[in-house]
Amino acid sequence: MTVSLSKISWSFLGAGLFLPCLVQCLFYFKILPIERMPDWLFIALWPAFGFYMASDTGSGADTGRAILGFLMSVAANGLVYLLVGSLVSFSYHRLFLAKTGTGV
Repeated sequence: MTVSLSKISWSFLGAGLFLPCLVQCLFYFKILPIERMPDWLFIALWPAFGFYMASDTGSGADTGRAILGFLMSVAANGLVYLLVGSLVSFSYHRLFLAKTGTGV
């Protein structure tokens, strides 16, 4: 049994995996200070941000916990975006693509 995903689902999955890495790079290189970013944008761009925030509550000495939290949040974010992409793909195929049939 092979898993077949539509192009829409693959695109959403790619965005779900890429956006957390992009946001993290913006914070790490101090291009965008975290204090200036509005809260609603965190949730819109990174739905699984709570995993990362929960792992980074220590004194900063334990980088393993921070890396694990980041990887968990990237995986959870990819799953959330994949589910949304699957719903969009299903709706698109159901509503906008013509049904082909041989019946008269």
